[in-house]
Amino acid sequence: MLLKLENVTYVYQKGSPYESTALHDVSFSVTEKDFVALIGHTGSGKSTLAQHLNGLLKPTEGSVTLDGNDIHSGKTALRDVRKRIGLVFQYPEHQLFEETVYKDVAFGPKNAGLSQAETDERVTWALRQTGLDPAAVSGLSPFELSGGNMRRAALAGVLAMRPEMLVLDEPAAGLDPMGRAEMMRLVGRLYEEGCGIVMITHSMDDVAEWAKRAVVMSHGTIIRDEAPRSLFAGPKELLQAGLDVPQTVQMGMKLRETGVPFPEQAISRQETLDALTAILSAHKGAEVNAE
Repeated sequence: MLLKLENVTYVYQKGSPYESTALHDVSFSVTEKDFVALIGHTGSGKSTLAQHLNGLLKPTEGSVTLDGNDIHSGKTALRDVRKRIGLVFQYPEHQLFEETVYKDVAFGPKNAGLSQAETDERVTWALRQTGLDPAAVSGLSPFELSGGNMRRAALAGVLAMRPEMLVLDEPAAGLDPMGRAEMMRLVGRLYEEGCGIVMITHSMDDVAEWAKRAVVMSHGTIIRDEAPRSLFAGPKELLQAGLDVPQTVQMGMKLRETGVPFPEQAISRQETLDALTAILSAHKGAEVNAE
């Protein structure tokens, strides 16, 4: 699966006094093997780019293709794209609308023409994927669920279409620390099971922990596209540009400034823990030798 944007420009309210260019000559490609973090300031074009990935928006200029086919070549092509690429908005629980959780999750499969048996299987699978018990929640109103479980139910509605790729706009926004961790573990598991991920986020800690690619946007263009380890290798430059860096990277900077040999390549929590353990072990060994 290859999803490709070529020289995409998008202008909101073109020809009106409120005309605004959100994307300018953007080229970007992604496959189901990618876990991409889209980062940048508010208004940098992240959400507009994300909405082009499953055809919700059509480029003013340029093209979007899936496996070489223009996704806007007809209704059939666009319908196929939306089966294969699921888009989950920020605060997806606001998209819940049916009487029961079952009906909400089943909405997509039913409208895709699947049989009742196939729909039941999809609903059960999707709810379990998100950590919800189908027997316990299917008959409930989605609005009876907790905030975190409402978000899980909304995500299940997208997963029920069995997408090859998920485009997520701030999936952990507004959740408490435990909820954030659970949501990110869920996203990580979906990726490990073969679902490509494109995730808009302001959390550099999540970028360091989960992403394989970091795409930085500014003023409607892509200014960097590289591995997070490479991106965070120059933390001072990022900070000067007004972008945040992970807490692990900030700690490493402070330790190196005091003379502690903390490795720059340690950006995830586990890498940081391993580096600190090695430094403490070496320090204790030096003390023993000195005695």
